[in-house]
Amino acid sequence: MVNIKKYVAIIMNRNYMNSSSCICNPINVAVGTIDQETGIFKDKNGNEYLSMCDPTFLYSECPYSYFNAVELNDLNNLMEFDGQLKDAISVYYERCKNLFYYITVDSEGKVATLGLNHDSMHNAIEDYNNKKSQNSSCPDVSANIDNNLDGNDDYSNFMYSIMMGIINDKFSYEELLELKDELAYHQEGYEAALLSIDMKLESIRNDSSLNFNIEDSLKNGAESKPHLQLVNKKPNPKVTKKVIPDDFIDINDVYSKVVKTLIAQDEPARRLIVEISKMYSDNEENDGILLTGSTGVGKTKLMSLIAKYLDKPFLAVDSTQLTIPGYIGLSIEQVLWNLYVACGKDKKKAESAIVFFDEIDKKGSKNKSDISGQGVLNVLLKFLDGTTYVACQDPQHQGDSNSVHINTSNMLVVVGGAFADVYKNLSTKRNVGFATESNENNGQQNQPTLDDFVTKAMMTEEFMARMPIVIHLNDLTQESMKRILNESNESPIKREKKRFDKVGVKLKVTDGYLDAVSRKAFELKTGARGLKSIIADTTWKPFDEVSCNIGVYDEVILDVDDKKDKDKDEISYQLVKKRNASSLSGNNIDKE
Repeated sequence: MVNIKKYVAIIMNRNYMNSSSCICNPINVAVGTIDQETGIFKDKNGNEYLSMCDPTFLYSECPYSYFNAVELNDLNNLMEFDGQLKDAISVYYERCKNLFYYITVDSEGKVATLGLNHDSMHNAIEDYNNKKSQNSSCPDVSANIDNNLDGNDDYSNFMYSIMMGIINDKFSYEELLELKDELAYHQEGYEAALLSIDMKLESIRNDSSLNFNIEDSLKNGAESKPHLQLVNKKPNPKVTKKVIPDDFIDINDVYSKVVKTLIAQDEPARRLIVEISKMYSDNEENDGILLTGSTGVGKTKLMSLIAKYLDKPFLAVDSTQLTIPGYIGLSIEQVLWNLYVACGKDKKKAESAIVFFDEIDKKGSKNKSDISGQGVLNVLLKFLDGTTYVACQDPQHQGDSNSVHINTSNMLVVVGGAFADVYKNLSTKRNVGFATESNENNGQQNQPTLDDFVTKAMMTEEFMARMPIVIHLNDLTQESMKRILNESNESPIKREKKRFDKVGVKLKVTDGYLDAVSRKAFELKTGARGLKSIIADTTWKPFDEVSCNIGVYDEVILDVDDKKDKDKDEISYQLVKKRNASSLSGNNIDKE
C-alpha cells in the first residue's frame, strides 16, 4: 500500500491592497495532502488551495490559500505537545491565528512576504504615532535606521513601524524616496521593505489608491479576525486584475517548476523558456533553437519538462535513426505519424506539438550525398521552415486509414546534440552576448560560431543558418551530481525511498554514500544517467532481502564501509530489525 503523507495547514484569506499586493489572514486549519509537483494542497473535502507564496495566487479567482503546512506525523514533536492529534491541531491553529501576512509581487513575478503579528503591529502603530506626534515634520529616517542598527531593542518595532507607515500612507512621496535611499544603503535584510515601497510608489504614480484601514481591526484584539476594508476614490466593488493574453507564458512559473527537477542548469533553462515564450508571443516565423551539451546533462529532460508545463504534446526523436525517404530507417513521415498517434489522432493537437530532434550532431558528414548524414539535414530544412507532409505508418503503403496530412508550420522545433568537437578548445578571443558573473569569473566557454559547427562538426551551412539561437547546457560536476540526488524531484534516491516505503522499510543514506555515488557517476562521464545505474547496483540486494522478509526490518542504511580503503568507495548496507537495535551487516556491494 502506498503511504500518502498527510499535512496540517493554515487556510488563509486574501484581502487585496492593489492589483499586485494583498494581506492574508488565517481563517481555518485543514488536514490534507500536498501534490509534490504542483505544490497544491487538497483537504479531505476535496478543496484545493495554492500556496500563499505562489505568485499566481494573487491573480487566482479563489481568495483562499494555505500556509505553514506541517506533516501530520511531525506535529506533536514540532509543537512539543503530548496529547491527542486533534488537540495538537487546535493548539497549532491557536499559535498561528494571530499572524497575518503582507504579500507583494513585482513585475518579474518575485514574491516578498512580511509576517505581521497582531500585538506587535498594534505596538508598532502606537510607536509610530508617538514619534510622528513629537515631530510633525518628516521623521529623521537616516538617524532612526542607524540607531536601530546599533543594537537598539526597539529594532523589530521600528521595522514594523516602517512597514505600517508604508501600508497606511503615512509617508509622502518625497519621504518614500528618502526612505528607499536609506534602506538601499542597508540593503541586506530589507528586500521586503524595498519591494513594498516600489509597489506603493508605482501605485501613487498611477493614481491607484486602494488603501487599507487596518488599525481598527488590530485594536479589536487578537481574538477577532482581522477585517481589511478596501476604500476606493471611485466606487468599484471589483479589484482590477492583470489581463493575461491567451498565448502568455508565465516564465517564472515554468522556470520554478523545471528547476525543481533539472538541477545545475538554471541559466540555460531560463534562457530556453524565455526564447520559447518570445516565439509563442507572436505569429512570426520561429527561429531555430539548438541545444548543446555533453551526454546526460539533461537536454531531452529539459525539453520534456517545458512541454509538460506548457501543456503541449511532446515528441523526442533519436536523429540517429533518421534516413531520407526511400531508404531503410525512420523517415519524417513516420515520425509525424508517431506524433499523430501519440496525440490520440488529434490532428490539430499534433500540429501544435513541441518536437525535439536529439543527437543531431551525429548527422554531420563530409559527404554531401550521405543519405543518413547530410541528406537528413537537408530533409529537415523543409520541416523547420514549415510544410505539409503525408504522415503515414508505412511510406510504402499509404491509404486513407493509415495516413494524414500534417503541417509543421505551428510546431516548435528544437534540435540538440553534444557537439563535443565544437566546444573543445574554443577560442577565448570571441565573446558575443551578455557578460555574466559565471562566464567572467568561472571560465565559462564562449559561444561557438556557425563556422565552428560547419568545420568541426561537419554540419551544413544551410541547416546551421536556421539555428541562430544556441543554448549550451552546463557540464555536470561531482557536486552537481550530489545536488541531483538531494534536490531533484526525480532523484533516483527519492524513487528508491518510495519503493522501500511500499514494503514497510525506511531507506536512509549517509553523506558518505552520496559522495561515493556522485564520484562514481562523475567518473563514468555519462551525466545524470550514471546515477541511476549506480543507485540500482547498490540497492537491489537490500531490497531483495527486505521484500522477501516483510515485517522483519525497519530500516536499511546505505553507507561507505569505513573498514575499507575510502578511496575505493566501498559501499555497504545495514539491515535494522524492528523492535530492537540489532542489525545485520550486509555484504559489500561494490565489487571493484
